[in-house]
Amino acid sequence: MAENESNATERMRSLSRKRSLAIIVLIVPALVQLVTGIISNINEKRGFQSIQLPSILLLAYSGAGLCSPFIGISILRQLRAHEGASKERVERLRWLAGLAIVAPVLWLMGFVFILFATGFSR
Repeated sequence: MAENESNATERMRSLSRKRSLAIIVLIVPALVQLVTGIISNINEKRGFQSIQLPSILLLAYSGAGLCSPFIGISILRQLRAHEGASKERVERLRWLAGLAIVAPVLWLMGFVFILFATGFSR
């Protein structure tokens, strides 16, 4: 009995960690796009590309976009095996997992602008 409770507790912790990771993986590309927009506005006012986006942000953007679907799929797989959570929580986690799976389509559209802002397109 105690072993079942410890397994359920460990699954909940794992699910919470994956939820946090999914949120981070969704926020990082959005922040990089925001910074790219700010830098692009500054460069547009100056008439040339005087400020470049650090290439580490391109790496973070790409990594988050590549990892996002895998995190979403792992959340869905773990939710299928998990029975102790409330319906509300399960529904929120399903929405988060779905968003993590679909969001890279949006990130792919913005990749060209971020690539240009880092100066790799020259």
